[in-house]
Amino acid sequence: LLDHLIEESVNLVGKPVALMTKEDKVKAIQFLNDSGAFLITKSGPKVCKYFGISKYTLYNYLDEAKSASAASAE
Repeated sequence: LLDHLIEESVNLVGKPVALMTKEDKVKAIQFLNDSGAFLITKSGPKVCKYFGISKYTLYNYLDEAKSASAASAE
């Protein structure tokens, strides 16, 4: 299931991970968060490895995604 969600997030952005900008990765991670991917056990390390980011960066991206969606909701 997690692999499928990661694939969908990459399709959503429309470019391979190697070509993604920070904003692209934030968008992909926001999709994963909205899809409940992080409710899956040990999904964090797998997502970090896939996108080539640290756990610290993952949490920063999640914070950015949350603040971006909060700003667009206003």
